Amino acid sequence: MYKPEYVYHGSQYRFDIVKPQQACGANTPESLMAIYAADSIEKVISFALPIRWYPDNPSGRRSFECSDGRTRIQCGTLNPEGVGYVYKLKADTFESLDDWQWVSKEACEPVEVIEINVKDYLHMVEFSKEAEEANWEVYGYRNRYECKIATLEEMNTKWDYEIAHAGADKDNWITWKKSSIEHMQEGKSIPYYGILDGQIISEATAILDGSIAQNSEGLVDTKTAYLSAFRTIPEYQGKGYFSKLFQYMLEDLKNRGYEKVTLGVEPEETENKEIYFHYGFTEHIKNGIEVYPDGTKIDVEYYGKQL
Repeated sequence: MYKPEYVYHGSQYRFDIVKPQQACGANTPESLMAIYAADSIEKVISFALPIRWYPDNPSGRRSFECSDGRTRIQCGTLNPEGVGYVYKLKADTFESLDDWQWVSKEACEPVEVIEINVKDYLHMVEFSKEAEEANWEVYGYRNRYECKIATLEEMNTKWDYEIAHAGADKDNWITWKKSSIEHMQEGKSIPYYGILDGQIISEATAILDGSIAQNSEGLVDTKTAYLSAFRTIPEYQGKGYFSKLFQYMLEDLKNRGYEKVTLGVEPEETENKEIYFHYGFTEHIKNGIEVYPDGTKIDVEYYGKQL
């Protein structure tokens, strides 16, 4: 029978030693005095999120469900600036409970403690109306952010914004607007927008046809999409909005039958490279040179990941 070398346990609390705790599940197997774990980090993120009782006192309520890495909070609050912890544990003392859970009745010293930031996983959290109102009261956060495929009207609005804020290279942006709208209308690309309270604050584009991508060999085919045009309005950067849009785009492409995605990054953009590595783009495909409409040349490194 399959048994992983390591398992992962999620908790909103930081421990030096992970000890068995009394679980409160819906049945006996899910209500043991034990450490519950899974064979991947993604499966325990919901339990690492610092979902708190509301109100945060003995009379408060907390209830959430998790499935396929997503979390739905029925009641309780979640600090968007909070942190949680995933514990990597040796699986020696763990036994299989069901098709995804492993349990141990012995205390374990972690091999590694991984701190997670809530804002990196907000795109995977859904709030009930009750929980959304509680979160707004406690943290001033309301999940009013929508991810969607852009309409022609929305594209014109966003591109006009970019052109208005462009500097000396405004002509490049005018050219990019024209070609981007044409490619969308021809079905060669899909523009994805993140909209907060009616304002377009983030965007990304999936290129589906190699004829509109530079250096397209190995980057675009019938099962591979090339991702580009990542932009978030400055005042909304670093708040998890683009991360939510990015995951929405990956899920949509996977549902369309794509098996791999690729992207390009300039070598000196070290911060962006770290973010893309965090997203799983660890396969270096090749290096190349891209040319802007005005003739400017830039060096680009291309990376990919499987969906």
